[in-house]
Amino acid sequence: MHTKTKGDIGLLAASLFFAKHDFAIFKEIGDLSSIDLVLEKESKLYRVQCKAFSPKNGALSLSFWKSGPGYRLKYNPNDLDYFSVLDLNSDKLYLVRSSLLNKYDSGVNLRIDKPKNGQIKDVQFADNFLAEKVLQEDFGTVTQLVE
Repeated sequence: MHTKTKGDIGLLAASLFFAKHDFAIFKEIGDLSSIDLVLEKESKLYRVQCKAFSPKNGALSLSFWKSGPGYRLKYNPNDLDYFSVLDLNSDKLYLVRSSLLNKYDSGVNLRIDKPKNGQIKDVQFADNFLAEKVLQEDFGTVTQLVE
């Protein structure tokens, strides 16, 4: 699958998730900024960069770099609030706060599987970033979804 198709799927998954939680959603036109979506809730704005990929070696590798024909930029924690990361294998959506950019230089691995060496110190487990969980932590009571 082409990387742009993966990105579109990630954008749509994030949009659906936020729409179900009563956010107003605004999309970037073009592909040169560090954000894909602007969300509005209770008169406050939130900026989101959307990603989608399959895990490799038990982890989702979130790069803090964006590149395309003729450009390469590093995401800045002051330019966005969240990364949304869609696992294309499980369809789970994760939200990573941009403050993690201050801790890691080039990217972070969200561990789906436990490391084979048993290490847990400084390991970022994907389950800690589940979108529902982060939304609950950051916004309090999450809107109950109607099935």
